[in-house]
Amino acid sequence: MKNLSLLLIVSSMIVISGCVKNNPDPSWIEIKEFTVEKNPSLNNNEGDLSNNAFTNGWVYINEEFIGIFELPCKIPVLKTGAASIRVYPTILNNGVSATKKLFPFTEPYETTMELVQNETVTIEPVSRYTTGTTFWVEDFEGSTIKITDGNDTQTSILTQSEDGNTYGRIILTPEASRWSAYISLELSNQAPFTFPIGSEIYLEFECKNTHPIKTNCTWIKTDGTIGNQVYYGASAYNQGWKKMYIDYTETIAYSGGYGFWFGFTCDLPEGETEATILIDNIKVVYR
Repeated sequence: MKNLSLLLIVSSMIVISGCVKNNPDPSWIEIKEFTVEKNPSLNNNEGDLSNNAFTNGWVYINEEFIGIFELPCKIPVLKTGAASIRVYPTILNNGVSATKKLFPFTEPYETTMELVQNETVTIEPVSRYTTGTTFWVEDFEGSTIKITDGNDTQTSILTQSEDGNTYGRIILTPEASRWSAYISLELSNQAPFTFPIGSEIYLEFECKNTHPIKTNCTWIKTDGTIGNQVYYGASAYNQGWKKMYIDYTETIAYSGGYGFWFGFTCDLPEGETEATILIDNIKVVYR
């Protein structure tokens, strides 16, 4: 999928370049950033919705794939007249900019517009989570934090509020240089998550971090053995708040496990004096 995404991106750049070079009078489509709205059938179970959640769009015109574009964008096309336009919310899978993927839990935006040579039409795409999607959510707005300290953690997550929003805050120092925590289905008994066979499963979260965060998935097998898979869930840092999508679909499908926990770790590098991790809107999303 990674190589396919790269090929599609390069191909779309070539097509657009050729379009402008060989036809100086294309029609233009301007696509704004996605707005994410509530799906009434989900009964507000999807938690907080971030309008900066989808930074890219996978674009079709009249059922023809045009390319993957960072939003907002302005696209030249060699088409005129009524056109069916479909834009899919697209993520950086596992935080990797070269691996763009259609997000499997959201609806595409569809519209029909009249394309006119040398004129620009503007699209303001709207999406929402699809009916049937299941969520576990920690948005730090409740009275209890639903994240459990790991056995090796040296500090705990606390809450902080700013501009009417509450989020989790972790400070690392030389005296408390490691943070680890995990997510279970039920806080009271640390029950593991279980998923239907064939489920697509993502860990979502927003973070603002001065140092890299690792995410992990731990599972238990029927014979009692434990497995674990670690990802660099947020290796880019000092970039303000960002949305992360960690794809655990294949990890879980091939794990041989029947119960799963998700977790976070962060370590203060030797010689440094402090690290700050802000985290919010943590979700386990599956269908």
